Amino acid sequence: MTAHPSLRAVSDGAGVNLLPPARAHRDKLDALQERAPNLDVALVFFALDLLPYITPDHRLLSLKNLVVNNGGIWAVPDNPADYQPVLYEISLGGIPAIAPNPEALPANWMRAANNTLNAIEANT
Repeated sequence: MTAHPSLRAVSDGAGVNLLPPARAHRDKLDALQERAPNLDVALVFFALDLLPYITPDHRLLSLKNLVVNNGGIWAVPDNPADYQPVLYEISLGGIPAIAPNPEALPANWMRAANNTLNAIEANT
């Protein structure tokens, strides 16, 4: 899978490739991060830019990888059928989301992230 054209790989000097958020968001990052120091605004923008370009049937796994590899919370059991009824919860970049089934988590998280960023921007 090729990366979205607005993303480009860079190195942190230690051989780790990082993908910064889309260039269109760079002017907002510092201001939003200053207003919301408990959020990882760059990670949230990156995930919001990336997830729509992933096919829906792979989006949950991609979100899981983002959460697990970036210090988020992934409270979704491997076998959800063992835990019925349940609300599934995740948190990425400081943005939480819940859903009645795991398949709804990506859409719910993207909605929560967009609503949070919009609210922060509106409170300038």
